[in-house]
Parts: sequence; C-alpha cells; structure tokens
Amino acid sequence: MPSSSEKSARRRWKQLPRRAWEILRREGLRSLWFHVLGETVYRRAVLFERVLSDPIPSAPEAIPVEVS
Repeated sequence: MPSSSEKSARRRWKQLPRRAWEILRREGLRSLWFHVLGETVYRRAVLFERVLSDPIPSAPEAIPVEVS
C-alpha cells in the first residue's frame, strides 16, 4: 500500500500539466519558463557576511537552555 507521501507526489505529477497551462495562459511563456527552472534546478540563496573578529551578540532565549 503506497504511503501518503507517495500518493501526494503522484497527485502532484498528475496536476502538473493543468498548473503549467494555467501559468502559461495567465502569465505567459517567460513566466512558465522561470517556474520550471525554479522547480528543477534554480534556487535562490541569501548570503550574509560577517567579520569574524567582532564578538557574536547573544540571542535572547525563548526557553531556558543550559549548555554544559
């Protein structure tokens, strides 16, 4: 018996052509192309830079934590 994640993956693949047609109809070919890239190979990353000689500020604790 297939697991729920397998069922949802199968359902997603079945809905893919309908979703692609909706994007093509509403937003155009260029937008569809970027959606395809976003789902397959293209990912965005946010890069932060920090000077390592500066002290790291302590973050406020949401729950009490003891590090030992």
